[in-house]
Amino acid sequence: IMIKHRYTGVVLYEGTGTVAEVLTAAVAARANLWGADLARAYLWGANLGYANLRGANLADANLAGANLADANLTGANLADANLRGADLTGANLQGANLARANLVRADLAGANLQGANLVRANLGYANLAGANLVCANLRGADLAGAALPDLGAWDGVHVTADLLRSLRACDDQVRMFEAAYPDGVTVTIEACRAAWTAGFDVGWLLGDRAMILLGYTHCSRHGCTALAEGVLVAPDGVECPGGTQCRAHGTAVVSEYREKLGENWTFYDVVTRSGNYDVVDYRPSLTGG
Repeated sequence: IMIKHRYTGVVLYEGTGTVAEVLTAAVAARANLWGADLARAYLWGANLGYANLRGANLADANLAGANLADANLTGANLADANLRGADLTGANLQGANLARANLVRADLAGANLQGANLVRANLGYANLAGANLVCANLRGADLAGAALPDLGAWDGVHVTADLLRSLRACDDQVRMFEAAYPDGVTVTIEACRAAWTAGFDVGWLLGDRAMILLGYTHCSRHGCTALAEGVLVAPDGVECPGGTQCRAHGTAVVSEYREKLGENWTFYDVVTRSGNYDVVDYRPSLTGG
């Protein structure tokens, strides 16, 4: 089987076996698969981690359950591809075409989707925690049950009423949104502030960290009136629901848990972006208003 360049026809790699086996061997050999023509290829469960598939044609390919962690898929064509349950953690999908792709339960944590075309893609129950969605096109995409990134990753995304419906937003919020933004609105800090002032539940979509950056959340410690500056993170990397804290109380809790429980919690300072960790959003799905 020969893997050829989609435009020039130049052979990029040749081997024996199934397409999945040959491609896996090519990746193991660190072959440069830039622009590879793999349209409609059957690659179910293939191990393609760290693959260089920049500009590759994977339209209508079956990549269900495949390992594409940290793969370079910049500008790749994945239109109509089946990526159900695929591991795309840390993958670079900048400018990729994922129109109508099946990404149900795919793991896109930390993936770069900047400028990607996700029109009518099915992202149901996908993990997008830490993903970069800046200027991604999500028109008509289904995000029901998806774990979503925080405010910074939404910067430049055009939010519409249809997108909110796919997230199962409350009917009253959708009606308010349609009346205020009939053509949708592009996410910016200023737009979020205006939406909050108008009565929209911005925190439901963007999470605790966004509310901290916007200056709308106070420390959850009883009796503390200071603005929250960060969130508590459990030893397993899961962000603690309701764990918004001011810096003084957050660091105090971490010390207390270490001394009394022997557990290594983290205070992630949202304002200064210190105390980094591999964040796992505590919201398993967005199913209510």
